[in-house]
Amino acid sequence: DKAFDLSVFLLAILVVGLVKTYLVAPVVPKKKILTARPKPSDRKLVSLNEGSKHLQDMGVDSLLCEVADVLPAGVFYGMLGGMYPVCGTTSASNPNHCELTFLAHPPWSPQVSQDAFGATADIASCMPSQ
Repeated sequence: DKAFDLSVFLLAILVVGLVKTYLVAPVVPKKKILTARPKPSDRKLVSLNEGSKHLQDMGVDSLLCEVADVLPAGVFYGMLGGMYPVCGTTSASNPNHCELTFLAHPPWSPQVSQDAFGATADIASCMPSQ
């Protein structure tokens, strides 16, 4: 019975603390939130090759790619060929190069590369991760 009373008391303190935190937090206009986020954009692929040996040894299928324009720094996500979700990391030495990892896709194979990159060789909606 005392344990129940203690848990109710602690829950009440938690709720009061959360409400006070919510009321004290500064209000950020929605327009400012939307403008702070970078706009997604398409990137044209120049070349696409099999990924690094290091990731392949860990069982992660990846692709090394080069794009025509500069990619966002760090980690980003997007759609490869408009159909395959990928997560990428931009090369520190060259912002036109990146390594892509499939988020939901069968392992790399020549047939998959023909299907994905035959007519639509672009990274759509390339957006930095938040």
